[in-house]
Amino acid sequence: MSALRSLRDAGLVARFTLARAVRTKSALALCVLYLLASTGATYVFTRILLQIENETADLLSVPRVTKPGAMLDSMRENGNLESIVNGLVSRPELAGWAMDQPILTLVHFWFALGVLPFLAVALGAEAIAPDARDRSIRFELVRTGRLELVTGRWVGQAVLLAAGALAAVAGTWCVATFAMVDQPPVRQLSTLLEATPRLWLWSLPFLGLGVAASQLTSTVNVARSLALFAAVLSWMAWGGLRTETMAEWPILKAIAEPVLPQTYVLDLWGPGMEWAASGALLPLLGFVAALLPWPLFRRRNL
Repeated sequence: MSALRSLRDAGLVARFTLARAVRTKSALALCVLYLLASTGATYVFTRILLQIENETADLLSVPRVTKPGAMLDSMRENGNLESIVNGLVSRPELAGWAMDQPILTLVHFWFALGVLPFLAVALGAEAIAPDARDRSIRFELVRTGRLELVTGRWVGQAVLLAAGALAAVAGTWCVATFAMVDQPPVRQLSTLLEATPRLWLWSLPFLGLGVAASQLTSTVNVARSLALFAAVLSWMAWGGLRTETMAEWPILKAIAEPVLPQTYVLDLWGPGMEWAASGALLPLLGFVAALLPWPLFRRRNL
């Protein structure tokens, strides 16, 4: 019965987190920020693609184009498109499959992989620290426990990240539809929506780092700095594990790799549901990360 009550309390905290985000416009700010970043990145890519297509047109002695996309077939034949795709897809065995994907879906996916972790840690840093600073968190702790509070805040902010990811899809789709030609809108939208759950799952471990940092301090900027440092440190650790030096420490590598979200990032891109096994581990890593400072937070004077 107590477990069911804890789940119910965590759900209520998550609902309150969402309601407050909507009321204070923080949810809108998150969606707009990510929408602008994703839209801007994809639009800049279309300008680069336009320049490449016009250079291809000059080589083929055909008229230049004013919108990118019209010469993708020609670029595919002469190998220019393949070189672009190979730069976006780090797994050579998937290059053939990726060639059949809309080009902006690839750009959107890899841009989000780089941006979402830092957006997630910044959002997670605001989970608890502001309420601990003004002591308003005490009113919630009268009604529920600290474990339920942390869980509910993490879940509520995870839903906010999902909303931001969906908003970014709209921006990329608009760029593909109105700034390019010969891009089937239905297929473009379906591939973007197919990539969204993968991107959302990828962000959850970093959200957990932000929530963890937020339990350690009452200052949002300090929590955000700690979370960003932890995120950067995870990338450095992952890079270090991939060096030849770590081949001499196989046991350490076998222990460290499974707890780093970057270990699963390359598995998120590919056909079908092959990504689901790796994707399912990411929420677990995120929840564990959020509870890392639990021994300190449970004793903290709030």
